[in-house]
Amino acid sequence: MRRKLAIGAVIVSLLFLQAQNAYALNKVNNWDFNGNATGWTSTNGSGTDASPSCSATGSSTTNSMATFQYNSSLSSQTAFEATTPAVKNVDYRGFIYQSITAPGSGTVKTKGKFSYYATSSAWGSGWVRLDIYNSDNTSFIANLDCITFSANTAWTTRSFGGDVSLTGGTTYIIRVTLQAKTKANSNTAITVGVDNVAVNLAPTGLSASAAGGTTNASLTWTASTAGTGANGLHATTPYKVYRDTGSPVSTFLSNGTTNSYTDSATTGNTTYYYAVTDVDTASDESPKSAESWDTMQRFFPNRIRSDKCIL
Repeated sequence: MRRKLAIGAVIVSLLFLQAQNAYALNKVNNWDFNGNATGWTSTNGSGTDASPSCSATGSSTTNSMATFQYNSSLSSQTAFEATTPAVKNVDYRGFIYQSITAPGSGTVKTKGKFSYYATSSAWGSGWVRLDIYNSDNTSFIANLDCITFSANTAWTTRSFGGDVSLTGGTTYIIRVTLQAKTKANSNTAITVGVDNVAVNLAPTGLSASAAGGTTNASLTWTASTAGTGANGLHATTPYKVYRDTGSPVSTFLSNGTTNSYTDSATTGNTTYYYAVTDVDTASDESPKSAESWDTMQRFFPNRIRSDKCIL
């Protein structure tokens, strides 16, 4: 009876993991300002200072941009755009934001990037940065990316920065700050634009267990979904599986086509650690999931294995 209860508990646990809501991939809604700025809230005259993670002097200015709005008339793409007044040697800034909820529970990794451009006929300086704030939008949590500029810059897509740890089940604010300082001796405006704001989260719910009667490892995790309008899973290689015999996991094992995988290249009486990532249609890969591990037992054909015990 105890054996049946133990097996039932394992099955229920796996079903619970598979039923959790998941928001991996890019969680930002309307990340590319597709025809509007729906999903974003704007605050002109405030924002986040340049430090940390941005090589510029911080400024606590509350000066508002002359225009701070969605722009549908750009020649190459739609974007959110900010233009300073034509006043010399003054800082201006504003920020846009939206909320996300980190999926799952425990530690969930995330990383971010964006596209930007800047233009002026007489340059001072400026920056764009992407940050995580608490749910009240009052406390800085982490910087995901930041770029400074002091010359005309055509549309440029940033690379993903390093991973940042969030807590699953917690709501956060994604904040993008645009700031510019006009040239000291010229009454000339500066225009800065931002687009393609990506905040990619790791898959959740990974569970690794030894398949009964074999030395194979069976992996399952929660299927990844994206924010509204964001890139979905890659058509042919939506997941990547990583494996090592110790933690942290870093060695690529195989591509996965669904949110489950069977590892048959294992050895009995060996402990394996696993992590998974997801890949979107632009081939952007998420951070690695939380790790799961199991010890592959020696194969005894006449014995039944449940969880991590030989029965």
